[in-house]
Amino acid sequence: MKWLFFLLVLLNIGSVTWYSLQSQSSEISDEIYAPPTSGNIFTLDEMLELGDKFQQPKTVVEKLDISLEGNKLDPAPILKKEPTSTQKEKDVTVKLVCPTIYFEKEQEKLSILNKLQSKEFVIKEYQTSGEREKFWVYIDAPEKREQAINIVDQLKLKGVDSFIINRGEMKNRISLGLYSTAATANAEKNRIAKQSGLIVKVFEHTRNVPLSVLEFEEGVTENEWRKFLSSLDLNKMMIKLEKNSC
Repeated sequence: MKWLFFLLVLLNIGSVTWYSLQSQSSEISDEIYAPPTSGNIFTLDEMLELGDKFQQPKTVVEKLDISLEGNKLDPAPILKKEPTSTQKEKDVTVKLVCPTIYFEKEQEKLSILNKLQSKEFVIKEYQTSGEREKFWVYIDAPEKREQAINIVDQLKLKGVDSFIINRGEMKNRISLGLYSTAATANAEKNRIAKQSGLIVKVFEHTRNVPLSVLEFEEGVTENEWRKFLSSLDLNKMMIKLEKNSC
């Protein structure tokens, strides 16, 4: 009888265990349905209370459209052609100069003026004055005027032009010429000293002299100006050049 009693107890325990497992598996398999959403869920009454403040959440399709709008592909870039060498030259601003030329000798001015006009440069001409370096070649005054006259006569025989200064601190000095360049003055000094055997000197100073001026009224390029200067023998001219910006 005891074994029968234990057998009944075991059957009761087994049946209870089986029913409990069955109820748990049914709870797991039954899922509660809820609509998929990423926003808050409102009732109809809550929607009426919110009024204009209520905003219907965007659907998945609407969100997709917005994301596509924000990532629109840029149009194909427009390729710009590089400018040619000719176009680049045209774009570069040409620098112009308006030179001014000062003359002490009228003959030199006329010579250059003719050359400028032949090239159709627009020139303005006027007169002014200015300080210029001068180099005076001379012989010191002897003690008596008669001696100075005798020296002038001797120089004349040797083909040297000279004259006697008659007043001031330089009275009785013998003038041999006034030059605008030191090189020319020194060359004349050496030549006369060699011919006459006398001591010849050079006095350097500045002097206000009348000047003729030719001024460019219209600009020319640097190349045009250099080309014109190359046609002149500037070493033999008493002129001053200024290359001014227009």
